Amino acid sequence: MCGFVGVFNYQTQSFVKKDVVVKMNQLITHRGPDDEGYFDDDFLGLGFKRLSVIDVAGGHQPMTSDCGRYTLVFNGEIYNYKTLRKGLEKKGYTFRTNSDSEVVLALVVLEGAGFELKLDGMFAMSVYDSEHKTVTLYRDRLGKKPLFYSLTASGVVFASEIKPILASGLVSFDVNWSVVSDFFSLGYTVSEQTPFEGVKALLGGHKMEFSMSGHRTEKWWSLDVYSEANKPVVQDLKSQVTSLLERSVQKRMVADVDVGIYLSGGLDSSLLAAMVKKQSPLKKLKAYTVGFASESYDEAEQAREIAEHLNLEHRVIKMGPEDFVNNFTDVVYKSDGLIANPAIFANFLLSKESRSEIKVALNGGGGDELFFGYDTYRADKIASYIPKLPSSVVHLLLKGCSWLKSNHKRLGLKYKLVKFIDALKFNRVKRHYWWRTVFSDEEKKRLFLFNSSHDSFEQYQKAFSDFSGDDFFESASYADLNVWWVNMGLYQGDSMSMANGIELRMPFMDNDLIEAVYRLPRKQKFNGWKLKTVLKEISYDFLPKHILERPKSGFHLPLAQWYTEELKDFVEEKLSEERLSKIPQLNTQEVRNIIDEHLNFKFDNSFKITCLLVFVEWHELFIQNFNEK
Repeated sequence: MCGFVGVFNYQTQSFVKKDVVVKMNQLITHRGPDDEGYFDDDFLGLGFKRLSVIDVAGGHQPMTSDCGRYTLVFNGEIYNYKTLRKGLEKKGYTFRTNSDSEVVLALVVLEGAGFELKLDGMFAMSVYDSEHKTVTLYRDRLGKKPLFYSLTASGVVFASEIKPILASGLVSFDVNWSVVSDFFSLGYTVSEQTPFEGVKALLGGHKMEFSMSGHRTEKWWSLDVYSEANKPVVQDLKSQVTSLLERSVQKRMVADVDVGIYLSGGLDSSLLAAMVKKQSPLKKLKAYTVGFASESYDEAEQAREIAEHLNLEHRVIKMGPEDFVNNFTDVVYKSDGLIANPAIFANFLLSKESRSEIKVALNGGGGDELFFGYDTYRADKIASYIPKLPSSVVHLLLKGCSWLKSNHKRLGLKYKLVKFIDALKFNRVKRHYWWRTVFSDEEKKRLFLFNSSHDSFEQYQKAFSDFSGDDFFESASYADLNVWWVNMGLYQGDSMSMANGIELRMPFMDNDLIEAVYRLPRKQKFNGWKLKTVLKEISYDFLPKHILERPKSGFHLPLAQWYTEELKDFVEEKLSEERLSKIPQLNTQEVRNIIDEHLNFKFDNSFKITCLLVFVEWHELFIQNFNEK
């Protein structure tokens, strides 16, 4: 697990200044504190930072083939590298190291075009062909490992994070307000666009080649989906999924350094921990949990019970308001793009506190998307019995909810009821999207002091349209995976762990498992009411019944409470009129109204306040003062 940067002046064929590449590379030291390297050839400059996980002594990058033609910088892990290595050795390739990076390079040399299809893992990489003077960027199937680029008058600048691109001095940047609009709608940004005009993300499952004749992008992977009529009932579904998940866990335990697990107390991470212990019963697995003082949010006791049952070396990391304050600026800065899911602050603290003991961690991310774990799927089922209502009727229903008081505990009744009712004015597809939004379109109109015709629903709408199956619930799961999880879950997982030099691995995001799950009949996975049916059935073979029959609560931070108590002054300071005045596109009075409504317990605006806090801090760090850092 690492990070890399590059400058390729293929347009002007001009010399790349090494000091520019070095400056860019130093900004991602947190991603790779163990080693660094550089490469330059004609009008290409590459920089690399390494976190040593496989073949700690070897695997130095950039790595050039023996023939001298190809040079690789690679970030990620290839789980089937040992199998691939044996096949390459039979073809006569002689390896110099035991690293998975050299296996990738050998594939480039011997296999050529399409080699990426053989890789099972997470990766972002750049391959330089000195004979044809081309640079090709690759990103893994879903986009677990990040890769950004910006086209310049001379060519292209690319990096594992956005900061090096901005610091290169080769690109001009300003706010992309359409992306900001998406951020306030969703709490994260979507697709290839970033909050910076001119800086883009290479999408998962895509590759991009740069040559003297220009550049071209190609999609090399997509998830196959099927109509329900073409999915036969699976008789041994439980054993099939168990086998796939166990194999995924086994692959992700391969490392030459210590591997731990982030244990939330929920079903997904608990099942993964149990599978690790089954495969290595004598191994003392280190487990880490974030705990809170507030009982309605704290799941540390459930995690402790699971840890004791599995004989894990368990550590609870207590998170308080002071941790939020102390890490806030670092979280916003290290995440580069805009993301305001409250879990990022807990994930940052987890990786920060566990870094002294482990270099690799497993977590249960992605299980809810694959196996229908969200209450929004139940909401879809309930709403299917309710026709689309006129806006006037919805308005009256919402007015009737106004007398309810918000208690600012874990997603209270008023919050859920208002979100559900408000979506009833839309069709089925937009309802599903709406339940995942933070600011509504009307609320954004009041917040922004500019006219924007941008529709943040587009990406969810596109995901539903791209789904070629015939089942609504399956299409909702597909959209959540490809919009919510790819853009929020995978990105925050990588950025917050790598901010502290931790490699995060997600067994539920295994290629074989994902493809197999989408071949299963939807009704065998979700009947409209019971969530995570398949995983629960599997878990009875690994965990005690009383643990499994606890109600699902989901992971949340007590920000709603903290914003009215310990963090009240922090909110007032960060969203002061003085700071807001430096962003003339925001309506200062509307921000004040949002804060007051929350403080007066009229509505839980904690998600909105978090979005505002993150955006104002991001704007100050990257737009107002970035050149000073």
